[in-house]
Amino acid sequence: MTKATEAMSPYYHSTSGVSPSSSEPFERVPKPGVAGSIPAEGAARLVTAGFHGVGLVTLAFMNVEITRQDDNHLVVETRGQTLPVHRGVSADDATDGFMASELLLGGLGACMLGTALTFARNTDMPLDDLRVVMDADSAANPERLQTIRITMTATGQLTDRHLASLSRVAARCKIHNTLADPPTVELSLILASQ
Repeated sequence: MTKATEAMSPYYHSTSGVSPSSSEPFERVPKPGVAGSIPAEGAARLVTAGFHGVGLVTLAFMNVEITRQDDNHLVVETRGQTLPVHRGVSADDATDGFMASELLLGGLGACMLGTALTFARNTDMPLDDLRVVMDADSAANPERLQTIRITMTATGQLTDRHLASLSRVAARCKIHNTLADPPTVELSLILASQ
């Protein structure tokens, strides 16, 4: 991807289902508020051999900053939004903010729920409501979440086929895909200037 392409927009339509490369041409295509599509600020559509994109690959650079507020609290900031995080290791300690592991569960659940709701809306599924409850078991050596259980509860005039579709689509959200195919994690530790 070229710098000029990156400057157009961080969102791209892909005709092939693969990430765009610097050798492929792009055109700017505004997509105002299309449900289940790319953000309203627009996108670049990949144009190849007379076939225009039907698949969607969203390539968005994300930036989140986490800072220390005091000995027990952190603040997560992105896009002008803030979220308090408590450094406690148990729910008993963290009475005034999310714990980091709860943010992971919340992110996964919100991604799955949002993806399923968008699918239901775009397919005119007779869904009245959908709710996700997450719980997890921790493990040690190394410390981690070992098992994550997800319960989705739907209401509406839904068939078994609808429920299977919602489940399949929810399990293909970005966060679920990330956990199923772990990303490369690169850590840099630098000493700030005094």
